[in-house]
Amino acid sequence: MPLFTYYACLDYSGARSRAFQRGHIVLAVAETGVKRYRIITNKDRDEMRIYLVDFFRENAQKGRRIILGIDHNFAFPRGFYHTLTGYPFFSWNQWLDLLKNGMLSLPFADGDPRLWGEMINRIIAQRLVTSCGPFWGPGFPEKKRPPFDFDRAPFRERRLIEECLPRTQPVFKLGGAGSVGLQSIHGLYQLSLLSENLQADDQPPFFWPFDGFDPGSGNHVITEIYPAILNKGSKSDRNDAVSGARWLRKTDSDGRLEEYLRFAGSDEIQTRIREEGWIPGVAFPDKQ
Repeated sequence: MPLFTYYACLDYSGARSRAFQRGHIVLAVAETGVKRYRIITNKDRDEMRIYLVDFFRENAQKGRRIILGIDHNFAFPRGFYHTLTGYPFFSWNQWLDLLKNGMLSLPFADGDPRLWGEMINRIIAQRLVTSCGPFWGPGFPEKKRPPFDFDRAPFRERRLIEECLPRTQPVFKLGGAGSVGLQSIHGLYQLSLLSENLQADDQPPFFWPFDGFDPGSGNHVITEIYPAILNKGSKSDRNDAVSGARWLRKTDSDGRLEEYLRFAGSDEIQTRIREEGWIPGVAFPDKQ
């Protein structure tokens, strides 16, 4: 028996231009027992979030469950939150609150997370008594990877999932070919708004694996996904989104998706993953 009715994959964009966003943000939706895919395009980040809120609400009312995969990082490496704020990390929702409402909230009036990255660089450099912070890329004084010493820092350059997937790039690179930093920071801000919108309906989404490794049978599920390892055809925003939706539907129909969502590993790794996130279908490591 499938866990879900709809399987959605959102290919995202960190572009500043709304016109560029509308040309590159693509949502593909697959349905149990239906071969065709619904493709939703021509929406910027805010417009796509509003569409998703309506999509989730409508299907919750009808008893239809959705799993949504989004292709950006859902978190930062373990230890980064504590280094930045001085407070212990208890739950992933702290990140959402910090980015949306806290003293380090994103300066989206200017529409560029680089301003946030520059602010964080100054804070980290001061806290760790270093010459620079971890963020870099086009638009930064540090256009190339700076000499930030991750070996001595309280956090790593990459999350555990990125160490297992060498093709991925670290979230600290904001901009440039293959980077995911800009869309990740934009995406986290949008996730905080999406969560807030759905909480108001008493339909809070289950953010896997931050909310746990058993999504139960009621809430919609939202998770990180990496379409680049699923798309075996030509590379495009549309094909990436379709590949992700196809994979979610297929693995649910043959029973593997439920297995992928259940954690198998040590308590130490589980704790790290609950802070950093994971991608369904990637094997959990036996050792950290």
